[in-house]
Amino acid sequence: MGRRSRKGGLSIPGVPAPPPGSLKTPGVAAAEKAAAEKKEMCEALWDDLDATRNRVTGRPHGYKGKAAMEALTNAGCVDDQEGGRRTSKIGTKFSRCVKSVRKTVRARPKSTKESAAIAICTTSVLHPRGRTIKRYSKKRLVTQKLRR
Repeated sequence: MGRRSRKGGLSIPGVPAPPPGSLKTPGVAAAEKAAAEKKEMCEALWDDLDATRNRVTGRPHGYKGKAAMEALTNAGCVDDQEGGRRTSKIGTKFSRCVKSVRKTVRARPKSTKESAAIAICTTSVLHPRGRTIKRYSKKRLVTQKLRR
């Protein structure tokens, strides 16, 4: 048997100690390699999806967009809730817009600055994305598709 080193592992006389972190079991190394390959594959699939996005709405466009989204889902690169209600990114932009417009807008006599700011930000932030307000309260925005 070998002597115990200060770090608690075994040391063999005359053999230099391997660098820290290099003593990985084959299973751990294979798992890390697989994770890196999956990450690289997912990045390539996301790039394919971004190439199909509509410039106005920002959503995948046409059969190529649908195929790219399906490939991402099948590869396990996207959660199932990706296509659900999209409120977070638009909601923060909308809230920021309302906050800044509310400070500068002059409301009509029987209206409030908040409602005027909401109306202005709806047309400037949501309508170009094909969305409109369903509910908005306490910085929580729920949108729906714009009827045309």
